[in-house]
Amino acid sequence: MRFSSIIISLIFSFSVFFLSACNENNDTTIQTSEHYQPKAIDSSHECAICGMYIANQPAPRAQILHRNGEHAFFCSIGDMLTYHQIPSPLGKPVKIWVETLDKETNPLISDIEQHQWTDHKNASYLTKINRRMVMGYPVVALQSKSDSIQMQKEYGGELSTWDSLVKQHRESMTGQVSNMHIKKKL
Repeated sequence: MRFSSIIISLIFSFSVFFLSACNENNDTTIQTSEHYQPKAIDSSHECAICGMYIANQPAPRAQILHRNGEHAFFCSIGDMLTYHQIPSPLGKPVKIWVETLDKETNPLISDIEQHQWTDHKNASYLTKINRRMVMGYPVVALQSKSDSIQMQKEYGGELSTWDSLVKQHRESMTGQVSNMHIKKKL
């Protein structure tokens, strides 16, 4: 009788241990919406692809929030697109933000001032614009399609949505992404 009680206790203890280990609501998962906010760029943030200091690079920049609450920062939307295509041990991003320029901003001038962060799906994009490229595929992000159209009339380029931007970038990087390594470890 005593031996069977010990066995039952051990089985119960192991069951509790394994069930708690498989719980999806562990401490590495973001629990509240307050964590779903972009961070302001500071002088310590480095690009997760090239290692450049973000604060010294011209807008627009980007950032990704991972499920464990860590933010990955990028000196350009092009570098973020490259990172987005590389499988991450942190899984798919929980949230992606791009820094959007004002429609009055001259995209040909390097502007390191911080701009508004916008969800990547809500921004409008202008590609193939003749601007000084920092790193990666040259992209300008704006708040709305009408802002992009206005900038396009003055500076050229092609209008793009997030989905077409990802497709364009993937096509331009064919064969290159598999050979890339993330420079900065999160």
